[in-house]
Amino acid sequence: MGGSKEDLKALCDAAKEAWLALPQDLMRKLINSMPKRIRTVIKAKGWQTKY
Repeated sequence: MGGSKEDLKALCDAAKEAWLALPQDLMRKLINSMPKRIRTVIKAKGWQTKY
């Protein structure tokens, strides 16, 4: 896999920056939708869902 420690740090920094840039309302909507998503996956017995 290779890669330097600097590359890994740059990747981690970029991922953190992208995560922090997500709008709070989007995060809230995703969190609030989780019970429905979980019920759908359970109902589908782990098979494909629209999510």
